[in-house]
Amino acid sequence: MKEVIAAEGSQPMQENEEVLLYQDEVGGLDFSVYYQFVDDQLVSGAYILSESYMNENQYIKDYDNLQSSLTEKYGAPIKNEELWSGDLYRDEPRAEWGMALATGDLRMISLWENEDTDISLHVAGENFKTNLTIVYNGVKYKGLVEKSDKAEEDGKL
Repeated sequence: MKEVIAAEGSQPMQENEEVLLYQDEVGGLDFSVYYQFVDDQLVSGAYILSESYMNENQYIKDYDNLQSSLTEKYGAPIKNEELWSGDLYRDEPRAEWGMALATGDLRMISLWENEDTDISLHVAGENFKTNLTIVYNGVKYKGLVEKSDKAEEDGKL
């Protein structure tokens, strides 16, 4: 945890034994940045877009720009999907799919892998609340996260 705080160069907005929270700018966009720890090991990080748009189509533009940046850095995604649960907006031009995102009719996801990290870019919405996230999961800590999640669930029973 100390290494992440040192690398960020500032104190987190929130901190507990499992999470550090920062605000940061990536590609000209404001994000909440979460670092997740299990047994004092950094296991994942997430960037959650803090911006909120009146025009839902802006989420498509942001997704496309971030996808381009991630592809430039990590190569072509191993998966790139547009998942439709309704057809109302499907025949509209792609640049106008924002309403489909906001209503939950469309989810978009791209995935990258390297030897150390699984990376996902995801945009989806429901009830006119759209979320755009980038998540980095440490491959070698997958079992540790699953064990921690199970212990947390067992504690709720």
